[in-house]
Amino acid sequence: MPRALKRRLADFLQWHSVQPVLHQTRELMFQGIVQRDLARLHVIDDFYPLGGAASYALLYLLVRLLSEDRISTVIELGSGESTRLIDRVKTLGTRHVCYENDPVWFERTKSRLASCDYRLRSLQRFRLDSIEYEWYGDVEPEPFELLLVDGPVGTASLSRVGCWQLIESNPNRDYLIIIDDSTRPGEQATIDFLIERLKAKGDAPVLHRIESGNVPAVICSGRFEHVRYY
Repeated sequence: MPRALKRRLADFLQWHSVQPVLHQTRELMFQGIVQRDLARLHVIDDFYPLGGAASYALLYLLVRLLSEDRISTVIELGSGESTRLIDRVKTLGTRHVCYENDPVWFERTKSRLASCDYRLRSLQRFRLDSIEYEWYGDVEPEPFELLLVDGPVGTASLSRVGCWQLIESNPNRDYLIIIDDSTRPGEQATIDFLIERLKAKGDAPVLHRIESGNVPAVICSGRFEHVRYY
């Protein structure tokens, strides 16, 4: 068999056979950690990390960040299991703002939240340089230390790039930006875009991926650089 064909076959097996098995194995590990930590925090574990919902890898990351690191403000784009988790796990004094564009989902979710500043916003058309995209209307820029980007519905190119609106206006040099579904081409393009723009601002962002579930990626800066080891 020609060497090039062997390489393509090996890559195919790695992507379609080996990686899914590794990701599922790691999800079981993160499930155990999440269940242990929720029990320690006396939080009822009624979450459903299935399908398009937050994976155990993302829930693990959120529980650990909110438990171990001093985070004053969380802004979340898109809502679901992660919204409910943050609402229950965050410490007293941590501000949690979440934007959602689907009215039906918003009504279903809001009654299950205790202290989240949950905002329904329709999608509007925006332009960034030569890039046109849909994003939440009437988003209020404010300082944050944790930004979770998991909405609106992803696109094939520069998915959810509207998050730059909040990032560009953020005065904090110490921050975390979590991008879920990071291996999809649209999200990967947005990660590259964000890192390039952040470096142009003079920041020194560090990228860390958790190879499990939907493969959440986290961009770390300043006092949160240690999160690369989470």
